[in-house]
Amino acid sequence: MCDYAHDRRVYALLRALLSYSLLVVLALATLGQLIRDRATVLMLLMFIPLLPVALVALGWDVILRGRALHVRWLLSLAAVSCGALACSWLWRPALPAELGPAQARLRVVQWNAMWGGRNRQAFTRILDRIDEQRSDIVCLSEAPDPVRLERAWPKRHPGWHIALSSNGTRGSYWYNLAVLSRYPVALREVWKLARGRVALFEVEHPVRTLRILMVDLLSSPLSPRTPSIRQAAKLIEERAQAGAPIDLVLGDFNTPARLLGFDALQAAAEGYRKASLWSGQWRGTWPSFVPLSPLDIDHVWVSTRLNIRNATFFSSLHTDHRGQRVDLSLR
Repeated sequence: MCDYAHDRRVYALLRALLSYSLLVVLALATLGQLIRDRATVLMLLMFIPLLPVALVALGWDVILRGRALHVRWLLSLAAVSCGALACSWLWRPALPAELGPAQARLRVVQWNAMWGGRNRQAFTRILDRIDEQRSDIVCLSEAPDPVRLERAWPKRHPGWHIALSSNGTRGSYWYNLAVLSRYPVALREVWKLARGRVALFEVEHPVRTLRILMVDLLSSPLSPRTPSIRQAAKLIEERAQAGAPIDLVLGDFNTPARLLGFDALQAAAEGYRKASLWSGQWRGTWPSFVPLSPLDIDHVWVSTRLNIRNATFFSSLHTDHRGQRVDLSLR
């Protein structure tokens, strides 16, 4: 009898511990998203996958028939509220296509290709997935090995052009950025950011030169991202003042879109819009194998110099990031 009573007390303690832990995690994750990265600890809170935690909390309270906390169904109410907020930040109906005056249409793909996959078969599947998008310009973060890419891509797309920015395998931070284009493309300049790199590519489209700024930021959870994004926004301002405005800012930012730094990018020069808002899809891009990817860390920001017609996401078993395809028209 004594052992039974002891077991019940232990069970009750563990149940309360788990229930209140879920409530605290929900509160902290929501706090981080609302206050955003005004301090390092708040930035870390922004990386808590709020929706999965909310689903676990809701399931736990349902299993206990609403008795997870002393107030019945309180945990479920908190989980539904926090989950709804998480959904509102990562999903909304697609914005209407911008159908103003335009001179030409353009399809751009952005994707973290995870170095081309683990083997030759994976590399082939990644290239097949890119081909399916029928794009005009492909921008790859963590691009495949340059030698392998420069051998394989021209066989599939004769006449296309390739431009690369890479530091090889030197140092603890390795980046490899690639732009594949049916129009002539060249790497113009590379800048070091506080926590990453940014590379400027120019594409000689028949209508006018397109300037693409590819961003690659460190994935370390303790690395503040906002200073780097603000540095990129400053570069954009300087280029605009010099008469060479940037059309697209894209890449693997390793950063949720709610970080404060994106406010500066959105307001830079003539203004930039997040292309994924035109998709009407769930905007999480990592990890791709989670049905509702908890983090949106890959982004395509489009200048008001282009119209956004629509956007969509795609994925592959051979990289843990979802890619984005954006249909644009040149003003």
